[in-house]
Amino acid sequence: MSMSTKQLTNNESDEDLDALLELMRDIQCLDKLRPYTDRINIFYVLKIARTEIRHSNMLAWLLDPNESHGLGSSFLWAFITDLSKKHSYEFVAEDFDAIIPPQATIELLSSDLSISQVFREWNRIDILVKLPNDYVIAIENKVDASEGKRGGKSQLEGYSDVLKKNNYGSTKTIKVYLTPDGDKPSNGNDDWKVYTYSDIYSILQNVYSTHKDSLTIEAKLLIENYLEILKIEIMETDTLKQLCNEIYKKHKRAFDLIYEHRDSVTDMASSICFEKLKTICQGKTDFILPHDRKGIKIVFNTIKSKKLKEKISPIDVWYEYNFREFGDNGVSVSLTLVLHNPIKVDNREIEQIIKDISPKYKQKKSWTWGSIWSDTIKFNEIDDSQIGNWVKNTIRKIEEYEQKFLKCLK
Repeated sequence: MSMSTKQLTNNESDEDLDALLELMRDIQCLDKLRPYTDRINIFYVLKIARTEIRHSNMLAWLLDPNESHGLGSSFLWAFITDLSKKHSYEFVAEDFDAIIPPQATIELLSSDLSISQVFREWNRIDILVKLPNDYVIAIENKVDASEGKRGGKSQLEGYSDVLKKNNYGSTKTIKVYLTPDGDKPSNGNDDWKVYTYSDIYSILQNVYSTHKDSLTIEAKLLIENYLEILKIEIMETDTLKQLCNEIYKKHKRAFDLIYEHRDSVTDMASSICFEKLKTICQGKTDFILPHDRKGIKIVFNTIKSKKLKEKISPIDVWYEYNFREFGDNGVSVSLTLVLHNPIKVDNREIEQIIKDISPKYKQKKSWTWGSIWSDTIKFNEIDDSQIGNWVKNTIRKIEEYEQKFLKCLK
């Protein structure tokens, strides 16, 4: 329960109550956070401010000379120019090593960049830019995640192999490792050159300042929103962290008390799911409303699931929504059709029907618990609308699955 509904008990001391009162009297201290919280920004509205895929989509859009932003090849030109100035790691004047060598830079900047092509998720590489004169820029983008491994190789080694197999292994292939803080790639991947979101911010700000008067209102809004996100979420994280720490230290006891009495992520998600389920099923004769809700689970039946039980008795059947926390504020929600075989009945006919309906189901002897169908989704943040829409879709899938199952049992 939230602080609004869960009353403080006798476990809370007078000092705790005084701490809450002091925070309420000094509530204006939170005004310092308004520049970070009160903005109307499409990336915040869509909750994608730090979503790697969305950043890659935005960058691919900006890099493509033929896209609707109205910048033409200006951003791509500025990107290439900046890559020609950057050292692969820390800048050392006497050991300058540009990401794009001088001869290649001259060749590219004197060519027609408008014929360039930009691809997303090309062989799993985040962004691939095909430039004139057979030059290629491959960009691996990391916002919060680190470089992964696959098949015994680092992610970047695998991408290098893919580039070679597609004849992009020459000196005309420029490999860029884009991160917020200039993190270095793993050992053995020195051919992937470091580039930062601060660099992206600088060149985009310059290009936008030059061209904004000729852009559409929509393009201006999107680019301005993106510049703001880069500044706050990627570049000013230390400033924001320092500000939050100052406020927290001043009212530590009160914030700890609020945190202690807050709803858990699973409680919030299960509450939303429970209310949406009741709303959808209201007046529907084929659904039996949930008969059990805990913070991590909702258990319910339908009339058809009861019929399924009758046909495969003594095996019991019901549905479960299960909730698991992940990350800072994320929740994983799964809907599962649960089978309970309390006396471990070995019914080959039923097992075969289940296998026919669910090809991934593995037959097993003397089992007690089983699952023949499930649907799982992860939410990075608790969002009423997203969770509600997913519940609505799963209810529709339940109806389709039950009809198919019952048909096979006739």
